[in-house]
Amino acid sequence: MSELITKDTTARDVATQRTARRRIVGISALAVTLIAAVAFGLGNDNQGWLGVIATIFMYVALVQGWNLLGGYAGYLNLGTAAFFGIGAYTTTILVDSVPLHFATTPLIGGVVAAVVAAVVGVPALRLRGAYFAIFTLILGFVVNALARNLSITGGGMGQFAPILPFTGVTLVRVWYFIFFALAILVSLFIYAAERSRLGDALIAIREDEEAATVLGVKVERLKLACFSIGGFIAGALGGLFAYRVSYIEPDTVVTVAISINVVIMAVVGGLGRWQGPIVGVPFVMILAELLRIGVQRMGDLGFEMRAESNRIVLGLGVIAIALYAKDGIVGIFSKVRRRRIDV
Repeated sequence: MSELITKDTTARDVATQRTARRRIVGISALAVTLIAAVAFGLGNDNQGWLGVIATIFMYVALVQGWNLLGGYAGYLNLGTAAFFGIGAYTTTILVDSVPLHFATTPLIGGVVAAVVAAVVGVPALRLRGAYFAIFTLILGFVVNALARNLSITGGGMGQFAPILPFTGVTLVRVWYFIFFALAILVSLFIYAAERSRLGDALIAIREDEEAATVLGVKVERLKLACFSIGGFIAGALGGLFAYRVSYIEPDTVVTVAISINVVIMAVVGGLGRWQGPIVGVPFVMILAELLRIGVQRMGDLGFEMRAESNRIVLGLGVIAIALYAKDGIVGIFSKVRRRRIDV
């Protein structure tokens, strides 16, 4: 009997040591990544790459906000562009009509987007599966149509937004660090949510909504709260994006491409994992950029290739990941790590 207890204690100690080592390695890798990102932002003067990586940070925050309902709870939301556009237009309209500090208007845009999400979510979240996805997709089309036809939005001509009081590489670097900070904040929020009762409840909803209700999970409240939080994050980022580009129109801030890109990045990285957007967003965006450059180089070498060829290759890559790595890139590494532990 004592031998069995000793073996069990030893096995627990080994497991605890492995967990501690993995945690130390993970924290060390994260710290190195953050330091490298800060060093790159401060020491690099290439405005092109600074701008690309700033966009990556923006999408990391955007996909993290989507992941709360779309990944953990399993509700496919195709309406991210609607809330992104609402935040962008709210910001530009307020700047032109109300004497507010420019830093407050993106927050107000996020609040407006969250309110719209809460109002729309009451009927929408009673739907499931493809019906919910179609509803949110149509919501994006409705917001796009309103932006095109309302005089307050400038119609198809769009609207201008003020530019921050910086020039050249300094302006690009400011936006780099703004989106970098937001990516960290939103990721920390999702990390904490995943390890809380909220994360457990959302996963229960994804696995079996009826069973979760029976177990006492406030399903409708949680879904509506997550939908609204995602709307707030998308709206606030839309407002900041309006400042960054200084001019918005329906086809830039309320386009279905934004919603589709968010879903693709989440799927590639790994649904329902806080690491998923951190891995999926840069993978998709950098791969797309490299493919675009590659197609241009092939054209310079005399090989005739259409500009859309890079999208075809990227699409095939995403399909391959969806077919053979259903848990995304993060899921692949998790499986490899579990196999090493089992050995």
